[in-house]
Amino acid sequence: MDDLVGERAMYDFRSVRGQLVKEGKVAGKPASMAQFDAFESANRVRLPQQVRSNYAIMNGAPEFADEWPSCVRFWALDEWRRASEDDVGTDLAPLLSGDLFICADHLMECVHYVIDLDPSSAHFGHVDAVGATRLGKVSSNFNEFVACVATDSDDLHRYG
Repeated sequence: MDDLVGERAMYDFRSVRGQLVKEGKVAGKPASMAQFDAFESANRVRLPQQVRSNYAIMNGAPEFADEWPSCVRFWALDEWRRASEDDVGTDLAPLLSGDLFICADHLMECVHYVIDLDPSSAHFGHVDAVGATRLGKVSSNFNEFVACVATDSDDLHRYG
C-alpha cells in the first residue's frame, strides 16, 4: 500500500501536461490569479489550495491523454459548472448540492466528476463520480483525484 501512496504522490498537473504535450495535444495555459478570483467571486466559493496549485500549472485541457487508459479530461475553470444546474436524471438531482462543481468528465461527458466546494462540508475538496442514481467517492482531495486519473484507478468507476 505504501508503494501505491508513493506512486500516486508523483502525479499532478505537471504529469498531465507532460503527457498531453508528448502526444502533441493542447494543454491549457496556467490559470492566473485573476481567473481564480473571478471564479470564486462569481460562484461565492473558495477553491482548495490543491486545485489552485494544479490549475496554476495548467488550466484544464480540451482533450484527454490517449496514452492514459482513464480517458478523463480536466475542465478549464471557465467550464466548471454547478452540478445542480446540469441536466441530470431526477433520481440524482436531490443529491447534488449547490456547491458541487463539475470539474472533469470521462469519454465526452458520459461520466462527470464533481468537487465539493462547500468549506463547511465534511467533504470539502472531495471528488465524486456522478452516476445515474448515486455519487461514488473517488478521492478525498484533488491531488488524489489527479493520481487516480493518471493510474486509471478503480476508484474512478464507483458510481451507479
